[in-house]
Amino acid sequence: MMESGQPPGVDYTFLHLTLQEFFAALVHFINYNPQRLKETLDEVNHCKDGRAEIFLRFLCGLSDSSTRSMLKSHVGELSTQAARHVITWIQEKIAEQRSEKSRRGTRELLDVFYCLHETRNKALVSQCVGAIKHVDFSGIPFSPLDCSVLSFILQSCKETELNLNLCNIQSEGLRKLMPALHIIKSLSLERNHLTDSSCPHLASGIRNNQTMRTLNVSDNYLEGPHFSDLMAALTTSWIERLHLYANHLTHSSCPHLASGIRNNQKLRILDLSKNNLEGPHFSDLMAALTTSQIEELQ
Repeated sequence: MMESGQPPGVDYTFLHLTLQEFFAALVHFINYNPQRLKETLDEVNHCKDGRAEIFLRFLCGLSDSSTRSMLKSHVGELSTQAARHVITWIQEKIAEQRSEKSRRGTRELLDVFYCLHETRNKALVSQCVGAIKHVDFSGIPFSPLDCSVLSFILQSCKETELNLNLCNIQSEGLRKLMPALHIIKSLSLERNHLTDSSCPHLASGIRNNQTMRTLNVSDNYLEGPHFSDLMAALTTSWIERLHLYANHLTHSSCPHLASGIRNNQKLRILDLSKNNLEGPHFSDLMAALTTSQIEELQ
């Protein structure tokens, strides 16, 4: 913070860009002007290069009453009218995104999820997205922070189908998604460069999960020592459809596959195509299949 001028005309300048964005948001709560806030939000709507993201997240964060209470001793009373104004804007943005004809999620929808996340208002999140049954962000690169935000949002949904194909969600991103996996009905993670180190996170998400019915982790690299964790968790899951297409699995994975299949009474469809299971342990898999409930095998 830099000080210039003489009392009473002292100016303070904050050189750090994040602080600038915070104070730009704070001024709307210190001196609420509905027209000025409307104009600011309209301007944000037309800003497509990401310049307004941090400002907008601060604005939405300040709509949280507990946050405003913590700041009260430092900056005085903050406007509840401004908070309601911001919340109404979020609701309108969600409605606008959901009215789009395409079922595919966009980066703009994820940005609105960030706004909801900043409010920390679970009742608002539930009101805005609780009825969503299909979330598809395929092809949009996801950072671990994106995954954390999405997880927070999904926890207010029920039995949602989640498609994150080609999102470059690696082990850390998957770990961030774990808190929401128990309410996901269908999870598709094709072509995400997942390795066997992701298997413990997947296992944690599906273990004793009575909601998930479909798991698609095709076209990844799950062969390795931790693949057994995923198969062990399969035995206590309610998964009916498991897609392991093109995962570089070899015959050394067959005993783990056999164990998962043999001890699972729910699995009906299993896709093991485009792997290389030939070898001395292949017989273990065949033996398990003869006593399984599987109706369709690829």
